[in-house]
Amino acid sequence: MLFHASQYDWSRTVSSLWEADRSSLQAPSAMGLTTDVDADVAIIGAGYCGLSAAYHLARKGISVRVLEAGAIGWGASGRNGGFCSIGASFLGPPELKAIYGESATQGFYRSLVDAVRLVEDLAREEGISLQAQGPGVWTFAHKGSRLNELEAQAAVLNTLGVAARIVPANAFEQEAFRCSEQHGALFEPVGFGLHPLSFCLGLAVAADKRGAVLHDHSRVVGWDRDGARHRLRTDKGSVRANRVIVAANGWLPEDLVPELAGRVLPIMSNITTTVPLS
Repeated sequence: MLFHASQYDWSRTVSSLWEADRSSLQAPSAMGLTTDVDADVAIIGAGYCGLSAAYHLARKGISVRVLEAGAIGWGASGRNGGFCSIGASFLGPPELKAIYGESATQGFYRSLVDAVRLVEDLAREEGISLQAQGPGVWTFAHKGSRLNELEAQAAVLNTLGVAARIVPANAFEQEAFRCSEQHGALFEPVGFGLHPLSFCLGLAVAADKRGAVLHDHSRVVGWDRDGARHRLRTDKGSVRANRVIVAANGWLPEDLVPELAGRVLPIMSNITTTVPLS
């Protein structure tokens, strides 16, 4: 473990603005694993990745068991900034095109847009409360030279049918806010803020409804083979499965999967909240 042991206390949730709402949010059916069971697929971690995998597999009729060390959404999926938006590269479109070509760059941005649309579609289809905020995302240029980068991104998005637009500094003041360090902005009408724990718990409810079985407070303490199958052991039970998905992200204990040791780690950050601003 890379941090102090208190950071890995799965017996309690971390206090936050989002966590304070847990009792009023959707509650998935989950209980600790206390027996030995079988499944087609076992998933370690009940955050966005693990729950999404469980949901889509269960929809295909595949038997799934999800093992979570703490409460559902204990990790980053229950305590992040709540940004559901595109943007996953430090390289802009010109650099991406130079390295990977026009077609791959467009495919990359298309996948980002599709990811946001998927969250919207899941929420609509499964009745998940996102508590969405805002009709899109603003990115302003803090230097005049950075506006060209935003223009390149707007151009790529427009080729994908997303009506992104560049707004000059004076118009940005009228539409958003006044700032002495802004030189125009990009508005992307795709993306929004959401309540991350509400989305996570809603996804858990949807996975449960589709047939996935969720086990909270069931930390995986051992992983071995049982013939051709995998066996994941907890303190009180085990899951035997044909396939295993590791979806624990940075909170995966270093000793559980030696092949992944030293490859991922939690990034600590703090978010300050205020009363609603004008």
